[in-house]
Amino acid sequence: MIAQIATIGQIQTRKFLPKIKIQYKPPETAKPPVPYFERNGFLQEEVSRQELSSMYDLGFVKMTAQDLLETKTAINVIGYNPATKLINVLIESDVLCFSRPGVDHHPHLKFLTTLLPRLRKEAHASHLALALPKCLQRLLDVFVVTGELLPNLSPINLADYGLNSQNDFLELLKAARLAGYQLVAIEPDSPMKAFDPWREQAMAANIQAILKKQERAKVILLAPDRHLGYTSVGEWMPIAGVLKEQGIAVCTVNQYWQRDFMPKVLTCLLRTLARPVALASKDIKLFAALQSRSFPLEHILPSNWDMTIIYPKISAGRLTILKRTLDSLKKFFQ
Repeated sequence: MIAQIATIGQIQTRKFLPKIKIQYKPPETAKPPVPYFERNGFLQEEVSRQELSSMYDLGFVKMTAQDLLETKTAINVIGYNPATKLINVLIESDVLCFSRPGVDHHPHLKFLTTLLPRLRKEAHASHLALALPKCLQRLLDVFVVTGELLPNLSPINLADYGLNSQNDFLELLKAARLAGYQLVAIEPDSPMKAFDPWREQAMAANIQAILKKQERAKVILLAPDRHLGYTSVGEWMPIAGVLKEQGIAVCTVNQYWQRDFMPKVLTCLLRTLARPVALASKDIKLFAALQSRSFPLEHILPSNWDMTIIYPKISAGRLTILKRTLDSLKKFFQ
């Protein structure tokens, strides 16, 4: 009886439900451009004829649109948010060496100015070491208390060190003062000589003295980029190299900017860069597999610093917006 009922159910089902022919389609197995890695949105992953033409003009005549696209993808993979990266780096380091640009109104200097409060609060930075003659220490000490630079306290011409007027360097010192940093001049008073090994060792010794004097001290060194390398020239070794040889955890940070001395190839490649991107030298070789053979990143990105921050080209309108943003941040931390 049960079998008969089951048979009737099958007959009714066939009677009222039409037959549907299902065609099996295998799932698509499209390979993602960069598997297993999270990509940031520093660059638009698209290629225009203008970009490709610019690369041809620079001699990369074998480059294809796919090559350029893969290179952009690689940068989006290995690129870091500069603020987040540098905070994490300083947490694990003793000294963060930050290059001081040779011109005013530079985004690199403004970036550090806005980052100083976070480095102090989140990474526990305590000292700002400056490539200034030690004879200016009294001037800096009074500045920390009063917020004013008093020229009568300086035995040398302040204009030679960018301390004679309202500029970005002075704004950085004000930000450091408000954030609670100790300002330390570490450069010897003796006249400067090219590739003077004693001078580099003396400046490195002054940073070591800070670390030994105060437990858990963390130093941000602001100095020209020639002091931030690790490669020696004869007996001359930059400060960063001296510190590293002595077992101190150091990270060096330099910059490229499209209005500065950035190589033309980077200007073409980063045409669509909308916000600063930090690239670590060690990551460039690790991600070599993501790069096209005709355009390897390690051949164009600097490797003599641990970290390089590349800043986008800023139009007049965006520069005004950036200035307003920095001013608002400065008021917030005051």
